[in-house]
Amino acid sequence: MNEADVYSVSPGNAASGNFANELPHITLENKTFPWEHRTASGEPWVALLALAETEFEQKDMTIAQLLRGSDEDIYFPASAQPREYLEDDSDLCHVIDIEKTLFQKIAPRKGERSLLTHGKFLNLMQKTDETLKKDGYFATVIGNRFVPSAVSDTVKSTVHLVSMLGYEEPEALSTSCPKIRLVSLYRWSVFSKSNEEAGFTALMRGIDCDVMKIGKENELLRHGYVPKRHLFRSGENTVSLYRGPLSPYPVPKIEAFGHDKTNGMPVSADGALLFNREKAVFDVSYSTAWQIGRLLAIQNKAIASSIVKWRKNVEITVKRKCASGFLAMKTGEDYSPEGLARKAVEAFVQIRKSGKNGGLG
Repeated sequence: MNEADVYSVSPGNAASGNFANELPHITLENKTFPWEHRTASGEPWVALLALAETEFEQKDMTIAQLLRGSDEDIYFPASAQPREYLEDDSDLCHVIDIEKTLFQKIAPRKGERSLLTHGKFLNLMQKTDETLKKDGYFATVIGNRFVPSAVSDTVKSTVHLVSMLGYEEPEALSTSCPKIRLVSLYRWSVFSKSNEEAGFTALMRGIDCDVMKIGKENELLRHGYVPKRHLFRSGENTVSLYRGPLSPYPVPKIEAFGHDKTNGMPVSADGALLFNREKAVFDVSYSTAWQIGRLLAIQNKAIASSIVKWRKNVEITVKRKCASGFLAMKTGEDYSPEGLARKAVEAFVQIRKSGKNGGLG
């Protein structure tokens, strides 16, 4: 399955915390995906299995190898797979092998997959990202097993979205093979520890905060930076770093921002934004200083009045240029201030030559 086909998963990929009482689920962009292949019972053809890393084996193999079924001790119902699902023989797929007894114990039984899969509509009007372009309809598949956890140690588990074609009644499989092979369409990992504090504390501890982590070992925070909410003009919001002008640490000099060819000064606050490539976070210190300087300047009435006068002059000049350009385009003549002055002089000369100066000496 393509990564873009998955809208969200829960618990999140690589999340750490107490998930011992949580059923994993996945939300898909394609609202009809779980029902696109027919099963004998009419139930969805996919299921979600949460497996500890010691409970399964996994590998990639081609479709040809999968259908060949060279492993005699592993059961895989190749005949139950639809032709359009098999794709090309050379295409790779991801498979997992688990013990038959474990599969019969944790796999959704007949009639349960219909209860664990549903379509839903989400109101996306409050979204500000690419989600707005969607119609709001999604499909959700829920697992029927809690995320494997341990009391003292953190357990790594993998949640697999698997094909259940050929496994209509897991509890009644007639095969004598000790293992079952499943095609994993999508997977993600979680880390769970059952004695971890549940709720907000566990979630916060599981976040890979890195740059924003509060502690003596954080070099950026030790040098006066603090994380601040940053709302962009385009609507996105993030957290950026800010350091005030009175921090008792040397500040690297910025030679030029590259937004003005005359003196290298930025022409807006956004033009003074710096991006820390190593930490992948914005630094708004110079941008804030630019804005503070602007506010201090326009607070002075004399300066503010001069700026307003200058802007009006610029506006008038621009309008004149636009008007003269429009007339020149329509008539093919020069109507710029210089052109009009030249036309006036030429007309005056012509009047003097013809003697029709109207009394002028």
